[in-house]
Amino acid sequence: MHNNLLLNEVYNTMERDINIDCWNFKNCPQDRKESCPAFVKNKGKSCWVSTGTLCGGVQQGDAKTKMGKCHACDFYIMRKGSMG
Repeated sequence: MHNNLLLNEVYNTMERDINIDCWNFKNCPQDRKESCPAFVKNKGKSCWVSTGTLCGGVQQGDAKTKMGKCHACDFYIMRKGSMG
């Protein structure tokens, strides 16, 4: 019984995280969120493809330039892991 409850909790957490946008996952301040191209273009579930995102409060370059940072990002890792 305990294992089933634990598995259910893990599943619910994963389901919630899969459907979350980067700005909520990263707890971005409102002003940063509203200025970020990922938010403006509604790309919160795939922010790594947006140019000029405000990751960590610092404007990033294009997808090719910032991809090294994205590969180390907990949100990117979670999203890519959930995508198969």
